Amino acid sequence: MGKIRGCWHLIILSILFLLFLARVLSQLIQSVYPLDFLPDFESFQSGALPYGALLVFQLLIIAWCIYIINAIKKSAITPSKFKAKLLLGKKRNTYLSKQS
Repeated sequence: MGKIRGCWHLIILSILFLLFLARVLSQLIQSVYPLDFLPDFESFQSGALPYGALLVFQLLIIAWCIYIINAIKKSAITPSKFKAKLLLGKKRNTYLSKQS
């Protein structure tokens, strides 16, 4: 049963990772060679960080996601409801307190 749960986590994380990767690649393409069918670079880039710094952080996130997905695939780590509630609870409370 643990493998089935890990499998679903792996599928969901892989889909979310591919969506993030598509966004990063689209933004990179628009910065180098703008295409008409993609949104303008300015709509991708908020300006909160210079694009070079943002790209470095995005590449670090991509590397981290690849590591996590491979670790789940190899059963080196297993999804945990307790850890998820603990982490999401802290993140949610932090996010909501900043919104007030």
